[in-house]
Amino acid sequence: MSFWKPFLGWGNRRWHAGIRLGALLALAFGVFAPTLTAIAAAPAATPTAAELEFFEQKIRPILADNCYQCHGQVSTKVKGGLYLTSRDGLLQGGTDGPVIVPGDPDRSLLIKAVRYGDEKLRMPPKNKKLSPEKIADLEAWVRMGAPDPRVGSAAAPAGGASIAEQAKTHWAFQPVREPASPAVRNAAWVRNPVDQFILARLEAAGLTPSPRADARTLIRRA
Repeated sequence: MSFWKPFLGWGNRRWHAGIRLGALLALAFGVFAPTLTAIAAAPAATPTAAELEFFEQKIRPILADNCYQCHGQVSTKVKGGLYLTSRDGLLQGGTDGPVIVPGDPDRSLLIKAVRYGDEKLRMPPKNKKLSPEKIADLEAWVRMGAPDPRVGSAAAPAGGASIAEQAKTHWAFQPVREPASPAVRNAAWVRNPVDQFILARLEAAGLTPSPRADARTLIRRA
């Protein structure tokens, strides 16, 4: 026993050290586990107004002009199963998995595709590479967390219309035109074109304008 005693002592020391380490780890996990769980479960930060404006001004036009034709049509033949017409579709990705990693452009397939660094993954295809400015905008967007106000399912509903198709008739995308002034009965009341529109609505509702205020009344209101 005298020969084995030093080794037994060394083994005991290692065993006790392991016990102490395990206890410390268990204590630390017990203390910090709720915090770690809360962090993991915390929702993504709400996009700021400036971030959403960046998406509307820079990112949405890029997607609409270069991506929706293959990744937004109402069809079962959407390429790669990837829909880019909604935030859910963008985050869900296609057959190759998610195409963006919010906050990390270098790990995002979307950024890898538009950079044309991989011969097998180039978007838009057919040597229609985006300009350096547009690529930089996409990188900046992903880096800020890919804020996206769009809602809806990953795939467009059957029988529905793509965003590109809806835009053809949506009022916000129509060219500015000078509207024709409506006809009114009390033309003498009109002093400018705006008055004519106001009076037309009043007359349609069976109402008449209030009498004009005199100078004394206007001064009191001011």
